[in-house]
Amino acid sequence: MRRDLIVVLVLFIVIGALAAILATRQQKPDENAPTFSTRSSAGAGAAALQIWLDALGYRTTRLENEPFEIDRAARALFVFPPFAREFDQEDVDALLRWTERGNTLIVSANQSTNRLLDALHARTRNLPLYARLGFLNQPLAGDAMSREIFLNTFTGLVLERNDYVAYVSAQAMPVVAMFAHGKGRVWLTSAPHLLTNDALKNEANAALIGAMLSDAPRGSVIAFDEIHLRPLLRARASQSLHELLYTTPVGWAFLYAGILTFAFLLINGKRFGRVLVLPQAIARRSPAEYVTSMAQLFRRAGKRQLAQTHYRHHLKRDLGRPYGINANLPDDEFIETLARHNPRLDRDALTRALRGLAQANIGEAALIKSAHHAVKILHQRGKP
Repeated sequence: MRRDLIVVLVLFIVIGALAAILATRQQKPDENAPTFSTRSSAGAGAAALQIWLDALGYRTTRLENEPFEIDRAARALFVFPPFAREFDQEDVDALLRWTERGNTLIVSANQSTNRLLDALHARTRNLPLYARLGFLNQPLAGDAMSREIFLNTFTGLVLERNDYVAYVSAQAMPVVAMFAHGKGRVWLTSAPHLLTNDALKNEANAALIGAMLSDAPRGSVIAFDEIHLRPLLRARASQSLHELLYTTPVGWAFLYAGILTFAFLLINGKRFGRVLVLPQAIARRSPAEYVTSMAQLFRRAGKRQLAQTHYRHHLKRDLGRPYGINANLPDDEFIETLARHNPRLDRDALTRALRGLAQANIGEAALIKSAHHAVKILHQRGKP
């Protein structure tokens, strides 16, 4: 029992260590990831944004696997440029339907136009000058109104609609705007750098991002679209077996199941030691079992005549052996000869026993009775 407890404790320690290693591997950023990717820890990456949101209590996830499908539990979705793989109409329709249900879509764009921007009735246009900083136009989050927001953009927004609110402008053009879509909201910006690792160090940028997520309660799922970011990330949809095993929940489940199965075999198996032969395995059958089994076989086969002959011959042989009398003699001659050698012989009892064992078509009860008489005579025979 003590040994089993030690094995179980060691097992849980191993599983805990493995879970910690897998979690570390899952969150490790990639220096070679594309710009604006949540896998990039470079200045223009978005790894800090994902880590920051996790620290605030949100649950973040990446959309990396084909086909493009938004997590049903997601309450907000970040879409970053450049759109190396164009949004097809099916993807755009899925985004708009998802937003209409009361979710938040945050789109960063630095391209002049594409199918997604067309569906939002917006496009981008170059600014007269490079805009490094900007200020909030609307009250948003405390003293962020008076602080500079890092933009680092060459483009502004042109919105072919009048239901939007411009929160940040540069050179008389909107850079960050928000408008309603169904029950949800769409935040559109032409300055994707305001969401990057370097920009997040600025409190005003963090306050702006927090305002964008004001409709997503803490604990909800925040998704990042990585499928349309780069063809490199699209290729990651066909992950290797190693990646599937160590970086996906399904792979973790297989690892844990394998560890638990091995532990079960270790605890309940033969300890991988020398096999001990149980006493029942080496016990020999007793003679009584053989006799009983043979009797049952004869009984099922109806061999009463054979048993009758056996008992009759056995009786005459055992009685005549001490005197050298032939057991094959006729019954009357055998009894007469035996009486001369053994005066104490009960001739009548022996005669009845031999006649009983000589009956034709004898029944089972009569056979047992005659055999009992024969055995009784053998036990009562006199000594020569």
